[in-house]
Amino acid sequence: MLRIAAPLFTLLAAAVLWTAPATAVTINLSQLSSDSTPAALLKAHFDFAVAGDNTAKTLTITVTNDTTGVVDGMPDVSDAYNINEIFFNASSDVSSLSIASATHSAAGNVLTEWSPLDTSVSGGGVFGKFSYGLSAGGGQLEPSLIGPGENIVFVFDITAADLSLVDVTDFTSVLSTNPPGSVPSLIQAKFVNGAGDDSAFGATQDESFPPIPEPGSALLLVSGLLGLALAGSRR
Repeated sequence: MLRIAAPLFTLLAAAVLWTAPATAVTINLSQLSSDSTPAALLKAHFDFAVAGDNTAKTLTITVTNDTTGVVDGMPDVSDAYNINEIFFNASSDVSSLSIASATHSAAGNVLTEWSPLDTSVSGGGVFGKFSYGLSAGGGQLEPSLIGPGENIVFVFDITAADLSLVDVTDFTSVLSTNPPGSVPSLIQAKFVNGAGDDSAFGATQDESFPPIPEPGSALLLVSGLLGLALAGSRR
């Protein structure tokens, strides 16, 4: 019969319960609206993920439009909002981001249609100033916009003085700056061509879902401890 020494068994149990630092976080829009448009209509979610090592890292943001629109009190996909701008933040650990690709779930490669915004000039308005922004321009019916049920996967190359310090929390726990009269927020999107041909910014201040832990490190630790336990039992 296999017997595992008590200290090793305790370590093994702890390893199973332990989770590594988060590598992905989902944040929902929106808690807030920039005007009289109900925030509940401005639905989307941002999936943030950081990958790489201490020599090169990338940030991937998947923006999904969850709007449906409302006509006569009933959901109506044909009158839902499109998204043509997104805003997000980064901590001081991040020196800069360079967009590497933008892949639309329906239109394919839309990298040339989405341009970085000068957020020092075009920021979050009532929600303050964000670190980074992207815009698809003014055309509300362009196929590169994020329509209802569609998403775009944006990939950025990260530049930092020390990449070992950069993880997903550098992009999901930093609020926009707070000039007088504004509400600091984690993320923001501009919704256009919605009910009544309206346009409004939706924003969120809180992480909506818990982090997704990285399973690899925990599994490696469990495997190593189990190996030690088996070796000890043979001796």
